[in-house]
Amino acid sequence: GADKKFLQDCLSAKERKFIRPAKDFLFGVVSGRRATSDSGQHDIMVVEGLFKQVGIKPTWYVDAASLQDYRKLGLNAKVGGKLVPARNMVLDDAKKQRKVCVQVSDDISKWVYYDCDKLNLRGENDFKKANKALLGTKKHIISPLAAAQFILAKMRADEGKPRLGGVLPTNNAAMTL
Repeated sequence: GADKKFLQDCLSAKERKFIRPAKDFLFGVVSGRRATSDSGQHDIMVVEGLFKQVGIKPTWYVDAASLQDYRKLGLNAKVGGKLVPARNMVLDDAKKQRKVCVQVSDDISKWVYYDCDKLNLRGENDFKKANKALLGTKKHIISPLAAAQFILAKMRADEGKPRLGGVLPTNNAAMTL
């Protein structure tokens, strides 16, 4: 129920009209040469597990030399090539399938949304103001599906019609502000 509560609490009524089901997304994890090391396998299983919890089997876009190693782990893997060609392939596959493209890193350990007021941090040369704003801020630990649904709903509800959404990939919450 955490995802449902997050979307209810953090999206306006207008934005909630744009929430799409999981089947409307293509989740592509761009990775390579990580399936044979202990730390790489750990990261891979964490990412795969976060998707599995919400009934999603992402596609792993990997280099040709690693394909069989990823498949041995039970992953839905295909050759994507190097980083940029793999990212482009995820975009192309989503377009062909008429789905929303969601590209995910292979080392994400969690998705966290900090529900705090917008801040003007221009001119700040340290993180004191951002850290203070985070004190007592409600955090939502969400699934990758809820993160994608949230970003897409925000974009589609915006009259400016943004086409690209994303997150800052860091564990430092003050930097995300």
